[in-house]
Amino acid sequence: MQQAWTRWLTRALLLAAFVLVPTLARAQTGKLTGVVTDAQSGQPVDGVQILIRGTGIGSLTDENGRYFILNLPVGEVTLIARRIGFQTVGRSNVQVVIDVTRTVDFQLTATAQILEEIPVTAAFAPLVEPGVTGSHTTLTSADIEALPVVGIGGVLQLQQGYFQVPENTD
Repeated sequence: MQQAWTRWLTRALLLAAFVLVPTLARAQTGKLTGVVTDAQSGQPVDGVQILIRGTGIGSLTDENGRYFILNLPVGEVTLIARRIGFQTVGRSNVQVVIDVTRTVDFQLTATAQILEEIPVTAAFAPLVEPGVTGSHTTLTSADIEALPVVGIGGVLQLQQGYFQVPENTD
């Protein structure tokens, strides 16, 4: 009886460990939030991209300049705030702690940025080939048999450019 009880208790503890360990591992995340403002006017800046360097994790600021990044792995991260028309700002040594919302605000300075020119070249393709005055279409018997028509008039009506002239042209 003692051995059965011990085996049951061991199995129950193992089952609990398999259920709880992944749950606890997922729960070990932190959060970042903050506001991005213009350094000169103090107004919130929307559309700023907040990125965590070396990861694909990030967020965009809303119209109030506020951002949220959830479910971050615990540890030290480097944040980058960037937007066209403003200088890129970075913050290193930001500590992400379990179940704690860390606030990191940014002030961006407006700057003139010159975007690189990207030349696009394409081969010239005329809309109408020189020397061609018309077009033609070839239909095989297999093409005609596959069409949902009864006679040759139906085949012609389905072709591009075909126009049936009315019998009474007075």
